[in-house]
Amino acid sequence: MSEYKFSEEEKELQQKLRRLYEESKQKDDKFWKDEYPTITREEKVKVWVAIIHTGMRSQGDVTGDEYTQFTPAWYQSAKSTEPGFDDIFKDVVKRLGREFRWDEYKKRISG
Repeated sequence: MSEYKFSEEEKELQQKLRRLYEESKQKDDKFWKDEYPTITREEKVKVWVAIIHTGMRSQGDVTGDEYTQFTPAWYQSAKSTEPGFDDIFKDVVKRLGREFRWDEYKKRISG
């Protein structure tokens, strides 16, 4: 079996995608480092609603299990990003528009 050789056009596209990914990652990092700490609690709730809703929805579509995003590592990351995460998360859950299984969530984040 021969090794596939990328055309120049494909190589350029790969470079462009890498560049776009890096730019997006830098913007994301800047938001969490510089902007997020300055926004109001209400705005933080809205940010987390968007993240949690999107994550649960996409995980449900892909795996059939909306709770797969909730892992000990995810929880520790959320807590390091937002020290008041547990309090904010209570308001997030109220806005998700679905019945939230707290027992399942707690089981998943504790390992």
